[in-house]
Amino acid sequence: MADDMEPRQAVTSSTFGFDYQKEADRLLLGRYSPPGVLVNEHLDILQFRGHTGNFLEPASGSASLNLMKMAPEGLLRELRGAFNEARRQRVPARRTGAQVKSNDLVNFLNSVQIPIIILSGELRIRRFTAAAERLLNIIPTDVGRPLTDLRPNIVVPELERLITEVMESLTLKEVEAQDREGRWYSLRIRPYRTLENKIDGVILAFVDIDTDRRALAQAEEARQLAEAVVEAVQQPLLVLDRDLRVRTANRAYYEFFRVHPEDLENRLVYNLGQGELNAARLRELLERVLLKGAQFENFEMDVEMAGVGRKKLVLNARRVAAAGKAGQWILLGMEEARK
Repeated sequence: MADDMEPRQAVTSSTFGFDYQKEADRLLLGRYSPPGVLVNEHLDILQFRGHTGNFLEPASGSASLNLMKMAPEGLLRELRGAFNEARRQRVPARRTGAQVKSNDLVNFLNSVQIPIIILSGELRIRRFTAAAERLLNIIPTDVGRPLTDLRPNIVVPELERLITEVMESLTLKEVEAQDREGRWYSLRIRPYRTLENKIDGVILAFVDIDTDRRALAQAEEARQLAEAVVEAVQQPLLVLDRDLRVRTANRAYYEFFRVHPEDLENRLVYNLGQGELNAARLRELLERVLLKGAQFENFEMDVEMAGVGRKKLVLNARRVAAAGKAGQWILLGMEEARK
């Protein structure tokens, strides 16, 4: 009977469709080996091994598993150097002595919505915000590369010289620059202090000022247009601010009254010359124009002016909106009464 019995099948790790050896290796690697990750050639993480939470942290914003976005500043340069060495020489690469720094800076950079880049003392890229990627044409694998390797989408003349001056003087520098689409930014360069309070590079922040810059340009265009209109008027004309001080006058005024800009600008209208326009009725009319938006026409008054003699003037005034924060202006026109 015993000879007719079939031999027993040995029990192996695959008998029940389960590989005990691989599972044991997985548990040992997960519990006792150093934490690590498996990455592709672009440093995108394909697999986590062990507990990596003390070294890697997801960045806020669009989800990304790129190693250079998840690693803290203290590991970036060493990680990139070891990765490049292993890829080029096809041998294991090792780095020691790297220190993981506080995550406060990482969290801050991940939360701001303006383009910021941090450079080392050798002007190599340390960190940057997500908003900097498009403006500076930068990708996570650029960490560790020299700034000069970038081909940014914004033109900053003599950027390296500005950075050098900031590192030498330890003072903030601010310049305006345009991107390739014509949008304006204020570039603020300041020294970068480490946790040990040492200067070790610079921080570049690009603040979008395009709206303000264009508003100023439009205000300047409006001012130039207003001045052109004032100059085109053939009768003497004063432009008064809300305090009834002279902002400007046209050429016809200077020629008629034989005065110069320094005799008028920023002076109270009632104090011009020898106070010829300091009349109670004119005061009342101008106050009504200023406060109520009323206007007056054909107001006659006799004046005695040095260098001009006695004249009968006809005055007209109206309120107009001023550009920017100037509020309201008054246009005060005048001409000699016809005899």
